[in-house]
Amino acid sequence: MVNDRHFIEGDTFDDIYKDVLFNLIVHPQYICSPRGSKVKENIGVTLKLNNPRARLITAPRRAANYGFGVGEFLWYWQGKQDLETMVYYNKRMKDFSDDGKTLTSAYGYRLKEEKTTVEDAVDGELHVTTLSQWDVAKRTLTADPDSRRCVLHINRPLDQHIATSPSGTKDVPCTLSLQFFIRNNKLELHTHMRSNDVIWGLAYDLFSFTLFQECMLLELKKDEKFKDLELGAYYHTAGSLHIYETHFKQAEDICGDYINRKARPIAMAPLDLDGLAVVCTAEEDIRLKRDTSLELMDYAQADDTTIWMLDQLIEHRKKRDAEEKKVA
Repeated sequence: MVNDRHFIEGDTFDDIYKDVLFNLIVHPQYICSPRGSKVKENIGVTLKLNNPRARLITAPRRAANYGFGVGEFLWYWQGKQDLETMVYYNKRMKDFSDDGKTLTSAYGYRLKEEKTTVEDAVDGELHVTTLSQWDVAKRTLTADPDSRRCVLHINRPLDQHIATSPSGTKDVPCTLSLQFFIRNNKLELHTHMRSNDVIWGLAYDLFSFTLFQECMLLELKKDEKFKDLELGAYYHTAGSLHIYETHFKQAEDICGDYINRKARPIAMAPLDLDGLAVVCTAEEDIRLKRDTSLELMDYAQADDTTIWMLDQLIEHRKKRDAEEKKVA
C-alpha cells in the first residue's frame, strides 16, 4: 500500500493510526495556532480502512476509553442530544454545551430525530411524507443502488452563522457529512470532517461512523434486493487533521508502541441489530444503576460484539462507582 501524509490506507485502524501520528509529528504540512492553540496539521487527508470492523486502537499509551466510545455511539444511534448522558461518559462534555442541557454535536439527533416534511402530488393526490435523513438515505439507495446522492448532512450553514455571532457557541460540529455508496455489491461510507484531532477525536469518530456503516448495511439487508450486500471500505477525509502541542510527546510515545511491538490485528465480530437493541436497553440500566448486579453472564446468548459492548459499559460503571466512593 502506498501511504503518504495525504492518503493513508490500511486493513486495521492500528495500521492507519501509526502512520497518521508519524506523518503529523515528523512531516507536518503546517504548524499554526487556531484560537491560540498550537497544532501540527496536515490538510485534505483521506484515510481508507479496508475492514471497518477492525476499528479499535491497541496501542497501550493511547489507551482508548471504549466505555466512552460505546456510550457515545449508543447516544448517537438513539438520536439523543441531552448533555446529562454524555457527562456520565466524559465529564469534559459539559464544557461544550451552550445551554447546560443539550449538545450541538448530537450527530444522531440530526440524522435520525430531526425530520423534514415534504408534500408531493402523485396521480392527482397530495401525499405528505415526514422522514429523517437516515430514512431518506435508505430510500435513496433502495431506489438507485448506484446513487451518488446518498448524503447525510451534519454541519450546516446555520452552525457557521452561530459561531460568528456575538454570543458565539462552544461547539461547532466537526463532521460535515456522511456519504454512502454501493459499489460491487459492497456498502462503502465516506465521512467528511472539517476538523479532526487525532488524539481526542479520531479514535471515537471512526469507531462510531464505522458502526453507523454497519447498521446501514443491516437495515438495507432487510430488503430482499440487498440480502447479499456486504460491508465495504470506510473512507475518512479531514479538511484539517491535526495534533495539539500538549499531545506531541504522547504521540511520539504511541509511535514507539507500534515500533516496539507488533500491533494485534483485532476485528470486532459482525454487529447484530437485535443485539444492539439489547445493549441500548442495558446501557440505561447500567448508567442509572437500576441493576447493580449486572454481569456479562446474563447475556450468554448474545453475539460477541454485544457482549464486548456490554463489557465496556460495565467497566465504565465500575470506574464511576470507584470515583463516587473516593469522593464520599
